[in-house]
Amino acid sequence: MTGNMGIRLTDSVSSQQTALGDFTTENQSEGFLSDTGFTYNGESLTASFNLNRSLTPSGSGQLNEQSRVSLDIGYKVTERLSVALSSSYQTSESASSNESNKRTNIIFQPSVSWKMTPDLVLSGNYRYRQQDESNEDKAIDSNTFMVTLNYNWQGLSLAR
Repeated sequence: MTGNMGIRLTDSVSSQQTALGDFTTENQSEGFLSDTGFTYNGESLTASFNLNRSLTPSGSGQLNEQSRVSLDIGYKVTERLSVALSSSYQTSESASSNESNKRTNIIFQPSVSWKMTPDLVLSGNYRYRQQDESNEDKAIDSNTFMVTLNYNWQGLSLAR
């Protein structure tokens, strides 16, 4: 188990130029930040559960408060075959109190890996992503299928 917690105090100033003159807006807000994780590593099963609340900048320079829950599970079926599942649910909203742009993201990703040789692994993944914005009342989703062939090259070795 790992974790940390804290409080956040945000004081932001933004200025805007209009035809009528310059306007300055000042916002103050406070919140709670945390990062907590639980991990299990067994012989065949690995699992990780995380709770996170953080402060991140947006593309437009505003501060967003994100809350995220994620679950990752991996299971080694045989010595060569393994399966995994990764999923997360995340909400994001402006840290300033006067804006109400809330966004929700969901990711679901199962995968299968087959170790053909010690250096060659074939993987198949499926990823489902959904994003929902509260101020526009629309949801956007995507589906991705991936097949990956990984080769672990041992490198170049020189000896005298």
